[in-house]
Order: sequence, then structure tokens, then C-alpha cells
Amino acid sequence: MYVLLSFSTELIQNSFGHLICKFFRRTGVAPSVIAKTAIGYNGPNWCVGLNALGSAYWTKGNASPKQYYLPAGSIRLSVSKRFNVKKHEKHS
Repeated sequence: MYVLLSFSTELIQNSFGHLICKFFRRTGVAPSVIAKTAIGYNGPNWCVGLNALGSAYWTKGNASPKQYYLPAGSIRLSVSKRFNVKKHEKHS
């Protein structure tokens, strides 16, 4: 688990849809979670790997009592084939 320091500035919108020129600045500390995992196979001719990353970020704005949650992640599959490259010899 990580702790994230966040800085935010918000411009408020009233119920009529007009922007109110009032800025709220907030500095806070919120938790952030990052998880990583990997598995793979490494053979004489083939290599295969699977990597996964997941993260979650929580933050709160001044304009709303709602706490925002942003999940993100990625999955990567890598496949590679090995082959031999023979050196060409120069004939004189």
C-alpha cells in the first residue's frame, strides 16, 4: 500500500449550470494500492510471459462530499521465438 499526496483545485458550478468563480484548493493524503504479478515460461526455443498490474486511487474533492475512486490496470502477454543466426564466412 502506498500513500498518495494530492493537490486539487476545483471550480464550482451552481444548479443553473453557471460557473461560480470560486476556487477551492485542497491538499490531502489518500491511500493508493498497487498490485503486480507475473508468470512465465523460458524454454530453449520459446519464451512466454504474462504480466498484470492493478492500481486503485482514492481522492476527495472540496466541492462535493463524494470520494472519487479511480481503478486502473494493464495486462501484457509476451511471446518470443528464438532462432539461430549463422555467421556468413567470406570466401577468398
